[in-house]
Amino acid sequence: MSGENRGKRKVLIIDAYHDSDKGGVGILWGMIYAIKDSLKKLKLEGDVEIEIVYRFSEDDPRYKTAPRHTQKKFPELKIYGSPQKTDSSNVKTQLFNLSHSFLMLCFPGMFLNPTIEAIKDADVVISKGGHFYRLAPGFLNIIEMYELIYPLLLCARLNKKYFIVSHTVGPLHYPGVCLLKYVFNRAKFVTTRETISQKILQKVGIKNVEVTPDTAFYLPSGDKEKVEPLLKRYGLQYKEYAVIIARYWNFPNNETETEPALLYQNYIDTLARTADYLVQNYVKKVALVVHTMGQHDEFEEDNRPISAIYEKVKNKSSAITINEDLSPDMLLGLYHSAKIMVGTRLHAVIFATVSGTPSIAIAYGHKTYGITSMMKLKDKVIDINNIQYNDVTRLIDELIADEIEFRKNIFATVKNLREKIEETVEKIMREL
Repeated sequence: MSGENRGKRKVLIIDAYHDSDKGGVGILWGMIYAIKDSLKKLKLEGDVEIEIVYRFSEDDPRYKTAPRHTQKKFPELKIYGSPQKTDSSNVKTQLFNLSHSFLMLCFPGMFLNPTIEAIKDADVVISKGGHFYRLAPGFLNIIEMYELIYPLLLCARLNKKYFIVSHTVGPLHYPGVCLLKYVFNRAKFVTTRETISQKILQKVGIKNVEVTPDTAFYLPSGDKEKVEPLLKRYGLQYKEYAVIIARYWNFPNNETETEPALLYQNYIDTLARTADYLVQNYVKKVALVVHTMGQHDEFEEDNRPISAIYEKVKNKSSAITINEDLSPDMLLGLYHSAKIMVGTRLHAVIFATVSGTPSIAIAYGHKTYGITSMMKLKDKVIDINNIQYNDVTRLIDELIADEIEFRKNIFATVKNLREKIEETVEKIMREL
């Protein structure tokens, strides 16, 4: 059904990941907020529907929990599973799923698939940002890229207008990168969320790549009142506690078998010592927060490093762990109410930053360096491979000494980033 023959026009957001990945859901919500604001500005808010496609098919057990926070926050939005089957428990199933998806791509009209119908019915399709377009070396990486990029292949096959917005990409390797080039060069436009990824795409031959800040910057500042019951439950007082966010990391770029284990232990020990330092000098308590849960991927479960840090903390009476399935709204309020954050999860740092809380980022990939540079915080980043207690405490001292100036500058920076997001999204909405 074409847009001219029905009432409301439709915007379809694809590549929603999983709501236990709080960075991914923050990116999604920021995109939704930006679309709603642009539609209001263009006086189209009553004429357009927003729909969402997640990266797990509806028969995949992970899909059952994937949209839980988004459905509650935006009950009016229609949500779909991935058009390709993603529950691959064995090689035989994987081969079947691959063959099935290829047939759908070749003959989409033959399949009664609600997600394919949603793509057909969309006036514009937006691939929301994240960091999933990356490849390991090897000939079979073309299959990996095929599965990653499948919804966009369907958009190209169905001649839809699609936009790739605010992504981090890389590393990229042949032959899989050829498929990415095919799809990206057929988009109406492509934007990355930082300049490092922009250069990677330009190097492999993607045309006219621009930069749009991570759409999580479009989230509202945290609400102190909303989290008061949470703070009370954990004995936390407004601006009298610090937050530490950790993720598991396997230090993949190290050559010896023992080196990754030593680096991981140093990382955990440093953050535990940092927690004690914060209590000794600046706050009453430290909250060790499980920012991302592992329902979508065990590797992404933050409880493992958080528990390890707590075990190493000496002043346990002043350290608490928060391991709850908190929505982005609650996390924004929790981080807003803190005095300072030290965070390995990039989006925990973004959530804190949009709320004006001074933050130190621990970088495990180029996306952290690229985005903190946009935030004008590149001097507040520590490489996870070289994290040292003295470096962390020095940055803490600097941030707290300049806290008032920091808040003033960061609010101005976030305002500029939000304006750039608005500009990109409005450009898309004018295509309706």
